[in-house]
Amino acid sequence: MTSATDEDQYLRRTLALLNGARPYEDLIRSTSQEWEVQPSSSLAGDDAKANPYQVSHNAWSALSVAVDHLHCFRSTLVGEQKGNELPITLHTHGQYSLLRGRSRTVRGPYGC
Repeated sequence: MTSATDEDQYLRRTLALLNGARPYEDLIRSTSQEWEVQPSSSLAGDDAKANPYQVSHNAWSALSVAVDHLHCFRSTLVGEQKGNELPITLHTHGQYSLLRGRSRTVRGPYGC
């Protein structure tokens, strides 16, 4: 059986991990060209071999889906902070489906 202190620590670690995805949220929403494939990268080579198809679009899509799942999970978990209180909502099923979706979406060497 877990104590309230254990659960609090677990939730704090979970929130810290979810906050780690925020830079990716900014990247996905960005209008900058940071997401463009670098000409000398392996992904550029894959794009060239698959021409006219762009393998890089699949990588971008996978990253976008994963970030969207994490953002959705965080927004269903954490409410708006009121003073010193941060309301947490644990759904019995829905949030775990989002996590499964995220873990199956991204499989890459960069841990994104």
